Amino acid sequence: MPELPPPDAKLILCTPMVPKLADLKPGELETLQMVLNFNRVKAVIDKTNGTDHEAIVNLHKLLKEGYIEVE
Repeated sequence: MPELPPPDAKLILCTPMVPKLADLKPGELETLQMVLNFNRVKAVIDKTNGTDHEAIVNLHKLLKEGYIEVE
């Protein structure tokens, strides 16, 4: 698995967002909401209700599949 951006990197929604939000699982949607609310990698990991590992896996997916990007 590739590394995440640095902990202080700012995350933003991809625009246009090509993949469908409906395709995300509940934990992935929660991580996406944390990106909207807190927008820094470390803050998203810290604020997610699940484990850090789950947040990291979700961030990888959201970045890889084009839901979010580094500003």
